[in-house]
Amino acid sequence: MQDVASSIDRYQVVRRIGAGGMGVVYEADDLERGQKVALKTISNPDVEKIYQLKREFRALADLSHPNLVVLHELYLEGDAPFFTMELVHGEDLLSHLRAGDVVVGKSTVPVGVASQLAVLSDCTVNVTVCVA
Repeated sequence: MQDVASSIDRYQVVRRIGAGGMGVVYEADDLERGQKVALKTISNPDVEKIYQLKREFRALADLSHPNLVVLHELYLEGDAPFFTMELVHGEDLLSHLRAGDVVVGKSTVPVGVASQLAVLSDCTVNVTVCVA
């Protein structure tokens, strides 16, 4: 991925932040914006994975909420599609959940209850959490 991001003069990959089932997220310098961003890639892209990446980006691109990262650009050219988003510093979600309790609204609830609330809310969009 570093080669692909380097081929787009706008981004300079700084480091790998993490990886998941779909791909890898990098910290990168956005030379045009003059700020650091998270750059989300997909591993072994195929038609289905590219569709998922586009769907995730489009579902979240127009949303604005303090608890969601801001999405910037979607790149589908070449053989390594990716999108860029706000880079957030802090604890990653898995570490936070392993700590035991989750804040929901103004209340702290056990992780098990929080996961049940998420199921009840019938969430149908995958939310990307990128923490550096």
